[in-house]
Amino acid sequence: EHILNKFGDTFDSETELILIVGYKKRQITEFVKQKYHDKFKLTFIEQIPRGYNDDVPFYWGLGEAVYLASSRFEELDISSKEADKRNGSLLFLADMIPIDDYSYLMYRYYESDVDGIITVMEVPKEDAKIIAPFGPNSYFVITSSRTIKSLMSISGV
Repeated sequence: EHILNKFGDTFDSETELILIVGYKKRQITEFVKQKYHDKFKLTFIEQIPRGYNDDVPFYWGLGEAVYLASSRFEELDISSKEADKRNGSLLFLADMIPIDDYSYLMYRYYESDVDGIITVMEVPKEDAKIIAPFGPNSYFVITSSRTIKSLMSISGV
């Protein structure tokens, strides 16, 4: 709730907030609609469980969530790089939103010559994925490998 309050202080009411919801869809949808219907344009998209471990659902993860959200994006004819940045999106993992400094990330995004930002954090070795250089300012992530070269993992934006 405090995270959405911070977003409400930063973004205007024309900002679309897309929430990918899972097994607590009803509770989340009702709560967010009740509290934030006038703060954002709200869109809820359900991510279907891909299986269960005992009674706990599991999902295909971040990649599928981003894919599901992409159905809301329109293809725009952007006239300049500056206009492109103003029509962009910020993606947050609900449990990894940088509560204190997401506005700094936005500032860095708008002031930098980048297409996007993905935040990373150090994780225990058993949870590590490979983050490998792809170009001078970009990287790609290999989600499973026998050789771990970094303990950094995607943490959100």
